[in-house]
Amino acid sequence: MNTFRLSVLFIVISSGCPAQNWQPLGIGFSYPPTYIYEDSLTDQLFAGGPFVYANSQFVRGATSFDGSSWNFLAPGINDCSWGPGGNSNVWSIVRYGNHIYYGGNFDCAGNTDNTNAFARWDGSSWDSVPGGDIPYGCVIRDMIVYNNELYVCGTFDSIGNLPAKGIAKWDGTTWSVIGSNYNFTAGSSFLTKMMFYHGNLYVAGVIHDPQGNARDLAKWDGSTWQFFSNGFWSIWDMEVYNDELYVAGEFYYGGGNPGTGIMRWNDTTWRDVGGSVQMGALNQYPVVKEMCVHDGKLYCVGNFEKIGGVDALGLASWDGNFWCGYDTHFDFSAPNEFVGAVNIAFSETPCMWVADFNIWIRCRLITLQDGLAGILLIRAGLR
Repeated sequence: MNTFRLSVLFIVISSGCPAQNWQPLGIGFSYPPTYIYEDSLTDQLFAGGPFVYANSQFVRGATSFDGSSWNFLAPGINDCSWGPGGNSNVWSIVRYGNHIYYGGNFDCAGNTDNTNAFARWDGSSWDSVPGGDIPYGCVIRDMIVYNNELYVCGTFDSIGNLPAKGIAKWDGTTWSVIGSNYNFTAGSSFLTKMMFYHGNLYVAGVIHDPQGNARDLAKWDGSTWQFFSNGFWSIWDMEVYNDELYVAGEFYYGGGNPGTGIMRWNDTTWRDVGGSVQMGALNQYPVVKEMCVHDGKLYCVGNFEKIGGVDALGLASWDGNFWCGYDTHFDFSAPNEFVGAVNIAFSETPCMWVADFNIWIRCRLITLQDGLAGILLIRAGLR
């Protein structure tokens, strides 16, 4: 049985990329957050997940950090306080307009009606999303904002009165489907990630094309859905960097893939990224789980020991030509454990949050050389 312990926060003081000095910062969460989001408008860090306490304060399922303390988004999110063995989570958080939106598979937020899996926080109270009620038992897996519209995807087959099959968008007033409303929930299909690149919407997940073939990635070009035949197996994240679409996850060289764990797409060709990730003595199944662009670099985190031939235990950056590994060592030594990021986001605060969850959960704060900041949430679990 995998037993999780109390998390511990650390702070890092650093003058350069490879040297960090880890110091404790509070006692952290009672159970790992599953998503964190840095809101640049209020300069607060929002977190969601199956925790009950943050730094010994009761914050059931939803909390925000203002730079000095964790604040309870009362009365919190129900059925996100189950701890190990449960099946509710917060999978996405984003700001849209004057609200912070939470999406996942929870029962309700703030004891408010019609907030199953989808709710919003206005800074003082919870509310349902107008016309956005999700059928009970369905899940919101990802949310992004593009052209002042909120896009959501997941396992739902309707949103409000709209028969949206796994993906929909909202302009603040009206919900609408994407194009022909392709059925991304047929059979065992569901979407987990979205990203816009060159004006086209890319979606990842467990996907089947019209012929029933299993696919992991599709693109909406404004008129039709196009399905990629690469054997991705599992896509964890997508990001745009240096005018290319980067795809990260659990996939391996061969079968149409030029790289392992991370690849890039330029609208015509797939290419590897400086040698990709490599297997190591402690990790036979390397995965890049989260990416974020900051200050001209692409940051990657996951469960890997080398990337592009460079030693990088779980954290690395790519400048378009070379990989840089950090002497941050996430523990891969525990049997049957993995470490991987859930979320990364950057702010103007001179620090980077790193939460490293393994058998003994711990969170870390790292300061980058350039004085800007980022947030990385890393968690562990059984294979």
